[in-house]
Amino acid sequence: MCRSLSARYPVTSILCALVALVGGIPPCLLAGDLEDPAPRGIDLLTFQPLEPIEWPFTARALAADGLGTPDDLRAAWIVDDFEDGNIDGWIDEGGGACSASISTIAALGTYSMRVDGACGHRLGRYYDVTGSRPTGVSVWVRSNTVNTFDTYFILGDADSGPGGNSGAIYFLGTASGNWSVFDGHDIPCQARNPNQWYRINFNVDWACKMYDVSIDGVLRATNVPFYYEATESFDQIHVYNWDSTTARYDSIGFSTPAISDLIFEDDFERGSTCRWSSVVN
Repeated sequence: MCRSLSARYPVTSILCALVALVGGIPPCLLAGDLEDPAPRGIDLLTFQPLEPIEWPFTARALAADGLGTPDDLRAAWIVDDFEDGNIDGWIDEGGGACSASISTIAALGTYSMRVDGACGHRLGRYYDVTGSRPTGVSVWVRSNTVNTFDTYFILGDADSGPGGNSGAIYFLGTASGNWSVFDGHDIPCQARNPNQWYRINFNVDWACKMYDVSIDGVLRATNVPFYYEATESFDQIHVYNWDSTTARYDSIGFSTPAISDLIFEDDFERGSTCRWSSVVN
């Protein structure tokens, strides 16, 4: 079973009156669920307003390509949708028993990337996204098998922890037949089928160093801590298999929160006060 899902409740907003009381507080930036098709209460926010983001890697703005929903206020970027028909930018990490190539079996559009063989941990391919702090990450994944460890998707800093063998967000298919995330312990999210595409979304809370996971629009795990909690940005995306099989990836996207008139809110559904880091006198 996945860990218990936190209930979501709308919370009354403290709006312009707070500005009048404390003066000069910039508007907060909200982070709605990228995958959620129905409007509801605000989920995540940061009390330290985010600066406008200029992605340090090549990414093109996209209004909708299976990433967003009509009520989604966030700006979305495609990191790679492979529609240029190649996997340029995906650097070989030296896993001699595996290879990567373009595939015409796609979740969206015409092309995806496939990884074949048993690579070893972090010995498949990686993509450089140095300095990125998205609040939403989206990827489509597919595996040929369900009884192997495969289709790893790892987001972390350049070293990603001691020995360079960990990450902040650690997603994979397990030999027990599940899609899972890993925070030091396996957290099964749902059963998987062979040769079926799944849309994975991560809602990232940088203040708390936690994330939520949705699969095909269904929330499957909440309050998952970063595996390597010292991570301050995503610098690399790693994809690989541990066992010998074929994994596919498509339409990898990042998103950021849009400016909102919401000034301040906390529903405390994280179960902690991790967002409370300063006092306004």
